[in-house]
Amino acid sequence: MDASRLLTLPEELIAVIADHISVESLLDFALASPETYRHTKHRLEKNQRYHGELRIQHDHLPLQAPKLLRTALSDSEAIWHVRAFESWGARPGFQKWKTWRFYEDITEEEQEEWLGPPEDHTSLDADFYEPEELVHYRMIMMDVLHMSPSNVYKWIERIRDGWDEPIKGLLFALAPRLDRLNFIAYDSWQSTEYQGEDPLGFLCLAIRSVYDSLSIGAAWPPGFMSLRMVSICNSTSLRHPHDSYTTKPSRLAPLFLLPNIKVLNLTLLGYQDDEEPDFFLPPNSSTVEELSFSCCSITLQAFIKFIQGCRHLRHFLCAASSMGSNHRNDTELFRTLSRCHNSTLESLSLDSYNRRLSILATSFPRLKVLDRLSIRDLVRDQIRNTEGLTFRPSDKPQTRAAVSADPVDGVDVVELRDALPSSLEKLGLSTHTVSANRPDFMARNAVLRAVADLVEDERFSNLKQICLRGLLNIASDDEEWDPHALKRINQCGIDTHLQHSDFSPFWLATRRHKRQHRDGNLGLVVNETDPRELRELQ
Repeated sequence: MDASRLLTLPEELIAVIADHISVESLLDFALASPETYRHTKHRLEKNQRYHGELRIQHDHLPLQAPKLLRTALSDSEAIWHVRAFESWGARPGFQKWKTWRFYEDITEEEQEEWLGPPEDHTSLDADFYEPEELVHYRMIMMDVLHMSPSNVYKWIERIRDGWDEPIKGLLFALAPRLDRLNFIAYDSWQSTEYQGEDPLGFLCLAIRSVYDSLSIGAAWPPGFMSLRMVSICNSTSLRHPHDSYTTKPSRLAPLFLLPNIKVLNLTLLGYQDDEEPDFFLPPNSSTVEELSFSCCSITLQAFIKFIQGCRHLRHFLCAASSMGSNHRNDTELFRTLSRCHNSTLESLSLDSYNRRLSILATSFPRLKVLDRLSIRDLVRDQIRNTEGLTFRPSDKPQTRAAVSADPVDGVDVVELRDALPSSLEKLGLSTHTVSANRPDFMARNAVLRAVADLVEDERFSNLKQICLRGLLNIASDDEEWDPHALKRINQCGIDTHLQHSDFSPFWLATRRHKRQHRDGNLGLVVNETDPRELRELQ
């Protein structure tokens, strides 16, 4: 309704409309006229307060998740403002209802300043939930999440016992504007504070139950409809990185079935037998556009199923991950990516591009971001004469990308101008030991000169960022760098990420540098409820 028609209404009617208009339309209604603003001012102020208090939520305090679920069922205006939830653990019973403590990189005083005095609610029991609450939760599981009677009984009993995992799962399903879920790593195998397994059981069961019921008229609950990004086992320096749960591929496969999911960041996936290696994930069934695997150990079959399940993959990362002992698995993964997402992939980050640089430009012609390209991928030894003996290194490939005709210091470098697609906008380089018989700085400088040739080529005018921190940062002396090559790169206006060193704490300097590599959060998730991160943002 336009402002002129609103002004023809009695002011009493405008006041009634102002009290009942949906929160998503409230701002537009308030701006329609001075009268509508006057009658909505109190709601605008209330929603501004809700936005500040509820936008990003976490479960460090044991009562937070039950409180939020009660809010979701009683105040639709308040729960509308929950945009992100970070789960720092799971409590399998009332005996675990305490404030979680950090043991790394933060003092007890700093933690108390952030969370307040430690809370202990371990004396609670099933009476914490009113009978009508449990009936309501049961009906949601049956009518909204379409769970089987046996699963409804199982999870209601766990709620009675004090499990907070199903409470959070119900909240995720009902929060109408929930955009991001981040399940942060926690110690599941030696700590007494947390659950002994991953925190995804209820959530993934609920997603699969709804998906299986779509054919009989079921509808996605609002929270599942709105979810865009899920991160699993994201690390934090506030906890020891080796103390964490792991997740099976079949366990989290339902996340790919969320109707509007765009980003999945998967860490510590695998490392255990999967009872369902042939898990359900139809090809081209997922809306995921950005997919990352970090420190995962799963089968090639699982990797391929996840990649083929995506309709239009735009970003892909695979870091410090394995898929069996067969070295050909890497090649098969690359082929699957090229076959399924040749026309859509824009960002690629792999552990190794060895022997595949020569086909990179044709495999991914729309590639804009290429990260973690190491000197191991770019430098090859020349045929050498040693004490009258001629030999060729055993790892020399039979066919390879174009090589510079004039090797420098005996360093044989891939011709980047021929190997890389001209669509590139960002390039990330990293270092690797090339040869025990030759100082690394020779290889680094050879690559540096190849980079200078690349940025001066007019075909690569879109290239604006080349991260050289990983390539040059380990040099013991700045004089080892080729100053002429660096000058050529800088004269082309390239951001090299070398100018961002400061005296900040290591975690903060690293975090600031990571932000320069974030393309849709791919594999570089910031923990939004990290107290140090919150302090930095203030």
